[in-house]
Amino acid sequence: MAQNTAYDLSLFEKKKKEQVIRLEPKKAPRPKPQRRFGAVRVMAVAVLVVGVLSLALFSRAQLTELSAAITTAEEEYNAAQSEAQRLQLQMDAGVTLKKVEEVAAAKLGLVKQGDYQVNYVTLTTGNAVEVTEEDNSILGQVVRFFTGLFGGKES
Repeated sequence: MAQNTAYDLSLFEKKKKEQVIRLEPKKAPRPKPQRRFGAVRVMAVAVLVVGVLSLALFSRAQLTELSAAITTAEEEYNAAQSEAQRLQLQMDAGVTLKKVEEVAAAKLGLVKQGDYQVNYVTLTTGNAVEVTEEDNSILGQVVRFFTGLFGGKES
């Protein structure tokens, strides 16, 4: 008899489960990877950190020493500048006209100018123009030509 699957109620009945035993092979526990270089790595990192910190401290110490040297040099420069200014003022005060006259008279034997050393020159003739001989060269003739042309006096 052909049964209709729509009326097949056996599909909804509980069936006994067949017991299937699956045997899975047991995996052997993997050995944990050994840290062969773990301590070496830690030591290397520690040495690196100590090295970086040492360099930082060394650079700070150098910076402090150089700053102190710069400060000392600036103080010496300011002191030398003050001394130079003092010496310049002292030199300016020492060079007066009176002192120059004293040195000229004492060391060089110079004396002031007297009236007997002055000679006046007097000219008795008035302003006069002296005409020289006439220039007969070609240049002289050209000059005379142009001066005559433009209305100048011919000499």
